[in-house]
Amino acid sequence: MDDDKIREQLNLPPENPVTEPEQVVQPAAQPLNNIEQVPMESQYEEPKKRKLRKGTIPKLILSVILFVAGVSLIIWSINYEEPEENPPENNTTVSDDNQTQPDAFVGLYYLSKESAAANSTETDVTDEAYILRADGTFVYVKDTLAEHPTAKVGRYTITNGNITLEEVVSYGSDNCFYTPEDKDLVFNTYIGTITEQELVLNNIIYTNSYDSNNIQGRFNETWYVVNPVDGASPDNSTSVDQWTKCDNVEN
Repeated sequence: MDDDKIREQLNLPPENPVTEPEQVVQPAAQPLNNIEQVPMESQYEEPKKRKLRKGTIPKLILSVILFVAGVSLIIWSINYEEPEENPPENNTTVSDDNQTQPDAFVGLYYLSKESAAANSTETDVTDEAYILRADGTFVYVKDTLAEHPTAKVGRYTITNGNITLEEVVSYGSDNCFYTPEDKDLVFNTYIGTITEQELVLNNIIYTNSYDSNNIQGRFNETWYVVNPVDGASPDNSTSVDQWTKCDNVEN
């Protein structure tokens, strides 16, 4: 007898049929060729450039200017020295042929026969004189007592108590003159010392003296100059005399 009928008579529930498990069908794998290709450009996008805000460059320039100005101010303040209330006077004389010499040395430096003898100077020394002018020129007169004395004119400089005198022109006893270009003539350069009281050249002392004989007036700056011109007259001369080039006049 079938099992089903026996179960029916015995009032038993029918036996659950054995069912085979359903097979789950997996979707077939898609081939790799069907995978969507992502473009390389989309994977590695170039970063966007950042734009400077408006007004950034002027601010940078202003910052640099302020920084430099601040550093300069600091350096200036470090090196700044407050000026003295009474700065010392600079009495140094600069060597310059055209420079005006200090008034303290301008004047007549005289050597008489008596003073020459007192200084054991040669007995044939006559009344000599050096005239130092404010314009840096000098006149040397060998014999101030002569009726027609001759003179040499040149330039001088003074530095720290030392004096240098350079002869430039020699004037004869008349209106003529001669220069170093003339033959057989000697123009000397002397180096000595000077104070406000005396001039010392070759161990001979010339004393700063009062010009009682008006020697400076007789050998003035108008005629006795360092640059006479043959055939010309002095600019400030009231006479009609003209400079004339001498022909080897003995001095």
